[in-house]
Amino acid sequence: AAVAASFDATIREIARERSIAIGRLAVIVTGDVDVRGARGERGVMVGFQSMRVEVQLRLGPDDTDSLIAAAEGRCVMLQTLRGALPIELVSGMGD
Repeated sequence: AAVAASFDATIREIARERSIAIGRLAVIVTGDVDVRGARGERGVMVGFQSMRVEVQLRLGPDDTDSLIAAAEGRCVMLQTLRGALPIELVSGMGD
């Protein structure tokens, strides 16, 4: 939830700075985790092994890629977590 909220806010801030209207924005974050560590099993790391951030964004076609790329570089949560685990970022137009 923190990654989704942070990425959403970053995209909205950059869009505001660039005077870009957002028609639709959804940020969906999923993660892979082995819950055995959280249940106390020794030798199993507690935490996410990987994450996937999906951005569904509708605006002008030229603006979409540059806006997502700028947000990727400026998102505090995403950049912090990337030092600890692999995070895949995918984007699409959404419905």
